[in-house]
Amino acid sequence: MKNNLKNALKKAKNIEILFTDILGNSRTLLIPKNKLKSAIKNGLKCDGSSIYSQNEVNNSDLDILLDNRHFYFLPNGNLLIFANTNNKYDARQNLLIYENELNNKKFFVNIGAELEFFLFDRTNIAKNNHFDKNLQEKFAKNNDNLNYFQFSNDSSYFVINEILHFCKHTNIEIEQCHHECANNQYEIDFKYDTPTNTADKIIYLKKIISFFAEKHNLYACFLPKPIKNQSGSGMHVNISVVDSHKKNLFYSQYGKFGLSDFAWDFANNINKHICAITAVANPIENSYDRLNAKIETPSKICINRCDRSALIRVPNSSKKNTRIELRSPDVSCNPYLTFSCIIRAGFENKNLNKNAIMGLPKNLDEALCFLKNDEYINRYIPKNYYKICKKR
Repeated sequence: MKNNLKNALKKAKNIEILFTDILGNSRTLLIPKNKLKSAIKNGLKCDGSSIYSQNEVNNSDLDILLDNRHFYFLPNGNLLIFANTNNKYDARQNLLIYENELNNKKFFVNIGAELEFFLFDRTNIAKNNHFDKNLQEKFAKNNDNLNYFQFSNDSSYFVINEILHFCKHTNIEIEQCHHECANNQYEIDFKYDTPTNTADKIIYLKKIISFFAEKHNLYACFLPKPIKNQSGSGMHVNISVVDSHKKNLFYSQYGKFGLSDFAWDFANNINKHICAITAVANPIENSYDRLNAKIETPSKICINRCDRSALIRVPNSSKKNTRIELRSPDVSCNPYLTFSCIIRAGFENKNLNKNAIMGLPKNLDEALCFLKNDEYINRYIPKNYYKICKKR
């Protein structure tokens, strides 16, 4: 074990090991600190037949392989360590493998994510309440009467402050947090990182947000569209690629919007695969309530400078920070699988179909149909993903 992990263990109560299923749901188990060395060396096992997209009943043992380079403290005093599984569709493991392949070719992808969520008063809202019209009406009545870039001295403000204070002592660099356009809606932005590290931080931050929300009798809601007629929660994905000398390959002094030819090819490739990607980046029915609402959603399949209705926006930035922002993904997705599909699409070098995409899929069934027919993207998706999404 490396020294920094050994030092962390001195402060930890117990060890929480986390991996995700194909939908991005956290799966965790607890072990005592004195069992960590053995777990790192030998891995752990569980019943894979009881987890989405994992092993079948007749071959159900699933190996859990700890990635002890990636760990974070939790507010309960436990140390969280991320893990992969030996399943061939394990999204985190496959993203790591693809990252390494790109790094060997001297391509280093940076990804930043804008995490949006709602904080509602937990009163009269059961912890595991199924999302339906009744619950949506309850959410609508939880109104803080605040708007974009406004704060009030209330429970939500205390939650945000505690999250920022806690993260100051982790290896997540929070850049800003603010109230979003909808009532009770907030956004946390953190510094970009490698795709896997950023996906880890999304999973981790959702746990942290939920912990401090519950502490203050609030409900952290990560649904894309919990309230009708108000903005939904996206997870805008900012992407850039640098070489081994940290030169930004997306930047060109003379390119339109400051983008290089490489960046334009990358962005156009995402656009050409976007209907299939949508089935992964927007994996629940409620996702399409947000996408179809046309309230700050990507209604135009295009690349534009500052147009927030464009699928891909090019933020104003310096040479070093030139990037593209994909605006369609939402917070209900599996970030590992979503990032993998986006990056693979961007790096696709085949002669792609030049037909213009008229718009994003209108519902989950339509998106899944596009995914089935996209031979390039669907090879990385388990066959039972389609059934799992519909049952969700």
